[in-house]
Amino acid sequence: MTAKEFIKDFEVLIFDMGKTIMFGGDRFDKEQNYEASYKKYGGKTLTNKELHEIIYYIYGTLLARSRTQEYLDNMITVKQFIESDSYFVKYSKDDKVILEKVFAHHECGVVPQECKDTLKELSEYYKLGLISNVWCESIYFKNKLKDEEIYDLFEIAVFSADYNIAKPSQKLFQMAIDHFNKPSHEIVYIGDNYKRDVVGSKNAGMKSILVQNSESSNITGQVKPDYIINSITELI
Repeated sequence: MTAKEFIKDFEVLIFDMGKTIMFGGDRFDKEQNYEASYKKYGGKTLTNKELHEIIYYIYGTLLARSRTQEYLDNMITVKQFIESDSYFVKYSKDDKVILEKVFAHHECGVVPQECKDTLKELSEYYKLGLISNVWCESIYFKNKLKDEEIYDLFEIAVFSADYNIAKPSQKLFQMAIDHFNKPSHEIVYIGDNYKRDVVGSKNAGMKSILVQNSESSNITGQVKPDYIINSITELI
């Protein structure tokens, strides 16, 4: 059975974003030019060295928190972190706003043309949704998807930052299930992360397709996806 044949009896397909339809995001390595991003958004006072230390602190702290069970229903956005953590007391209000924009710029990726074409074709036959874990405010990602001319393909887009809840918490999946007013087993969720996407969607009662394209796609538990692909292009 092909992936196209597997989904043909369903009406609703819900996608993850990062490394499923959007690639090249989460660019937080030491080679990044944060100073260029900072100046792009009007920053003037912070040096490249300071910016690397700041972004590393944000990324490292939030990444560590995201690996704890308590985080799932109590996640914190980059904006909330910058506004509440004592590390940022010495920075001006304007710089705090710009730092969030810099982080968002490097958290966002791009949607390859083949993924855009796939989503547009699928939207002719299926109702589409989106559920994604993001650290920055959802507006950055909504605008990016609008720039890519695919945002309107999704009937609903659920971003973790809007609710301070992160996958694999079933609460995010349930929001999408409730929107489509379908039994959960009649909805297919497609994502690349085994723990967040497969385990999360299966625990919510959905069918699950794993996009196996990275280390995070490795199946490490008893919960199994219903189908495995290497790219969403296989769905058509």
